[in-house]
Amino acid sequence: MEHSELLYNIENANKFGKDTVGSLNSSHTLNLYYVLDGHSKHPKSSILVSKFQEYISLFSDEFQELEPIDSEIVEFLRKILTDFHLEYKRTLIPGAMSIIIAVFTSSKVITAHLGDCRLGKISGDDISWLTMPHNLAMLYLDKSLDIELQLKTCEYNHIVTRSLNTKTLKEIEFNIFDLEPCQYLLVSDGIWKLKNENIVRLIDLREQYFSLISNIEDDMALTIIDCTIE
Repeated sequence: MEHSELLYNIENANKFGKDTVGSLNSSHTLNLYYVLDGHSKHPKSSILVSKFQEYISLFSDEFQELEPIDSEIVEFLRKILTDFHLEYKRTLIPGAMSIIIAVFTSSKVITAHLGDCRLGKISGDDISWLTMPHNLAMLYLDKSLDIELQLKTCEYNHIVTRSLNTKTLKEIEFNIFDLEPCQYLLVSDGIWKLKNENIVRLIDLREQYFSLISNIEDDMALTIIDCTIE
């Protein structure tokens, strides 16, 4: 399973967060990818992101032995997040981050997330989002209207209601999707809040995109997982 990554962090002395991407080495049947978004207004968020990257790498051997059974994968993901919370409990406060982890099997995509990083899929210029963000905008949705447009434009979409922090472990959301022959996207909110045509342009241009756009307002993290290749 091929994948590619793209990362852009704004340099600003007044921000405390950063975005990043990562993965665990593939087992014979499983691949794991993640995106982290450290909250820029919360001191110590960048440290929290770095600590999580270090911590999840400790699960590499266990991941190699993990069976492609949905329930076991969910419990593996739950263990990573709960153990991390316990390891650093009540330290690095008020640091916080959004996170999404996705495990790909031969037939499923299994995700765990807290916050507003998301899983989507793209085919041509068509983008659809499979997971929903944990943010305040969700409380104001009118389901009779374009949900994605509301999420992109709501004035409350920057207020995260469930994050990974070391003070309180919020309820983790798990999802299981059937694997499709398409390209999957794991992204931070700096990407999914863009207009779809700009997301497509970013994917096409990669790093060149950042030199062409002068008003980038947020950090961006992207992992593309190509499931169109046998």
